[in-house]
Amino acid sequence: MISNLSISQGLRNEGGNVIIQNTANIIISGNGHWTNNGTADCIAGSWVRMAGNTTQMVQGSSTTAFSNLEANNSSTGLQLGTSISVFTSLLMSQGDFDLKDYNIDLSTTGSIGSETSAKRIKATNAVGADGGGTGTIFATRLNPSGNVANLGLNITPSAALGNTIIARGHQVQAGSGSFAGNSSIFRYYDIRPTTYSNTDFTFSYFPAWELNGHVDGSLIAFQSVQYSWGGTPGPVYWQPLITVNGTPIASATTVNNILTANVRVTLGSFLLPLPVEMVSFSGKCKNGIIELNWETSSEINNDYFEVQKSLNGTDFYSIGIIEGAGNSTTTLSYLFEDNTFTENSSFYRIKQTDFDGYSYYSEIISIECFSTNFNSFNAFFNNENIIILQFSNFQNTSFEVKLFDQLGKLIETKNINIYDDYHEVSLNKLHFPGGIYYIYAIGNNSVMTRKIFIP
Repeated sequence: MISNLSISQGLRNEGGNVIIQNTANIIISGNGHWTNNGTADCIAGSWVRMAGNTTQMVQGSSTTAFSNLEANNSSTGLQLGTSISVFTSLLMSQGDFDLKDYNIDLSTTGSIGSETSAKRIKATNAVGADGGGTGTIFATRLNPSGNVANLGLNITPSAALGNTIIARGHQVQAGSGSFAGNSSIFRYYDIRPTTYSNTDFTFSYFPAWELNGHVDGSLIAFQSVQYSWGGTPGPVYWQPLITVNGTPIASATTVNNILTANVRVTLGSFLLPLPVEMVSFSGKCKNGIIELNWETSSEINNDYFEVQKSLNGTDFYSIGIIEGAGNSTTTLSYLFEDNTFTENSSFYRIKQTDFDGYSYYSEIISIECFSTNFNSFNAFFNNENIIILQFSNFQNTSFEVKLFDQLGKLIETKNINIYDDYHEVSLNKLHFPGGIYYIYAIGNNSVMTRKIFIP
């Protein structure tokens, strides 16, 4: 049983049972670490204060549940070597606390105290780079609102969320769709409620450390969403939200992502350049073979393109590699043919990899392909703000095309007449707000439906 104790060589429990009394102050200074390989019982009211002058580890093969834990390190701060919990206060007095790939559970009563830009919680990779660690810090609350556990996300749900976990992470999030080459700031939040409701939120961040190249004041909130497409789950992508960005906070409202109550939000922008500027990516069915075409307007250190296919829009596998141009400032065209015939919808994306090993993904497109005697109808949105409709094997047929938003509002109607084997129609974007749109092609004997995402 330990009461007050100040040690500079660290506290190491090798399989024993350590009890820290409720009034105890354990100060670990110098180059000492906390290492728990046994059982540690930190009674409510006790403190463990990490007050060293070099990097200090909180580690061990056993998880420690601290009552109060203070980071008061005058050097490079604290670093997790195992997951822990803190059920009263995690006090940030001095130095950063690096989660690395581990987690801090604040449970139902714990909270962060005195965190600032100069003494912050972060998650770095093996070489100490921000945004590279997978660690999170999270809290559980019943019907939460406000800045829960001082995690930095202030929420106002439109209805009670029930028992909810709110987690904060610092791993950079990769973009999707036309912005697959972009990346988020070094912070995101997960809201995992029992019951979903639209939630207003204000997202805090530290501009000096977490912007990841984005410009403060031009940030946009993004939510990871997945919608059902004709009864089939569609791909997961980042949906931009209407955002008010005033440094160092951004405010928005979550949307119902239909297939899951869990919500992940982060901040990014449309300003960062892509390593490869892909101006178009499309596909069409031709005699039972799917032709994929894409164009780039510029390429920087582009090693190769990997064509990936999925039958459900979620699980992708490689079907081919095409060599990139390295560096280019002219428009280049690429063609790939998929002859792995499936009489069904197939999803495609392009994975682009740089010479330094970093990879980025294109938008996902869906193509239907049938044997030569059958017809197909495809729709996609390109980077020139145009909706492209493709009709195959509908000779001498007329269609009324209707475009609806996800609320069912009719946006545009167009009548088309098809005379050839292959017919392509363009619909202007007309400055539509980003989101999900539905296209109906109504013929004499059939109605075909397609769903697209406009970023």
